[in-house]
This record gives sequence, C-alpha cells and structure tokens, in this order.
Amino acid sequence: MKRAILFIFIFSQLHSQKKYCFDYTFIVKENDKIKDKNYNSIFLANSKTNNYRLYALDYVDSLSYTLHFGDENGVGFYGMMKKPDFNNVETITTTCKEVFKAANPFKDKREEYDFINFKDTVINDISYFHYAIKSNKSLKYQKRKKIVTTHYIVDKSDTTFLPLTYISTIYETWKKFKNIPNGYPKTIYFINTEGIETKRMEFEKAIKIDRYITIPNECDYTREEVRKTIFPIISE
Repeated sequence: MKRAILFIFIFSQLHSQKKYCFDYTFIVKENDKIKDKNYNSIFLANSKTNNYRLYALDYVDSLSYTLHFGDENGVGFYGMMKKPDFNNVETITTTCKEVFKAANPFKDKREEYDFINFKDTVINDISYFHYAIKSNKSLKYQKRKKIVTTHYIVDKSDTTFLPLTYISTIYETWKKFKNIPNGYPKTIYFINTEGIETKRMEFEKAIKIDRYITIPNECDYTREEVRKTIFPIISE
C-alpha cells in the first residue's frame, strides 16, 4: 500500500516522527438507541499496547470517515479523510495542524469504577467472556451524571489481545484492576441506571493488519520537552 498525507496537506518530509503501529482492524455496526441511529465504524488497535487507538466513523459524510485518534499519554488528532484514502494507505501521516494536546481527566477517577466479571456468555454454541465496568458512586450521582455501565462480550480466540480500551474510563479501570480478561470484543453495550440499553456495538469482523500513524516530534505532546516548550494546538 502507498503512503498518504492526511487531509491532503502538502509538507516537507520531517526528520523525525513518532510512529504508532496497528495490527488489528475491526469492522463495527453501531446502534445508538437514544438517537435512534445506526451507523458503521472502524477501530484500529494494537493487540499488545492498548493505550492508543484510532476510531473512524462514517455517519457525518458518506464519502469520508471522521477520524478520532487518542493516546492516553497525552496526544491525539481529529479530522476527516476520504474513504478510499483511509482504506488503501498503509501509513496515515499527520501534521501539527491536525494534532492536539489530549488531556485525560479520568486518571483521578479510576477509584470510582469497579470491574465485574460475569459468568461466560454462550452465543451459537461459542463461549465468550462477559465483564462490565460499573460506577461505584451513588445511584443518585450516576443518574445526575448520566453514567452508564459498559458491558463487554469478549472473543476468547486470541488470549494475548489486551482489552480494547476505546475510551479513557475503560483504560484507567483496566490499569487499576489488571485482571480484566484478554481478548478482543464481539459486542460492547451500555446500560443506564434504569436498566435500559442505550447503545450497542457489534464487532462483525476482526482483520489482521500492518498499518501506521505518524505524528511529528515537534507536536508529540507525550514528550516532556514538547509539553514544556510548545503551546498546544487545539483542534476545533
């Protein structure tokens, strides 16, 4: 596959870049029951390093994906990319115009969530792990903040695959407990305080890949020297 420049920005080759590697892509069908909407999405993940991921959605523009990349260590980017470009390139190359300093406000909230391991779920004679990430705050607090419980139905076929921590809350809870079963998700769904399912994500296909994202070193906010010397460029 060829290299592509994200958002068709033309720029000089930088001397040094940070490279993120991805070895799995997931094709996902999402059902938002609150908004009564169905849409497709794609996750790019690294099975051995779960502090970063790329989330691509096509509900805004039928010709493009909306991309959300996040590294829990403090850097991310957001923008649009044409579907043919996204589907056919090996390396997505960003510039500092797309990159922003990403804050993780959930580092101080990890004690507010518990990990619950349920009895295995059997679907079509196949056994899957089932666990949930649940707030341990009062029900009144959860209702006021509209906090949901996140359920994972997890494929057991690759037990070396670290849990897909697609948002900071999940990542920080995983770091706290370290006993969440390995394996990639078959289904993720969300239950509100009334016991009603609000959203479901069906991971229809898992594909082994070899893809990359590069970020220029001068706006790699995971590096302490960058955080100290460069004012963060915030994406709108």
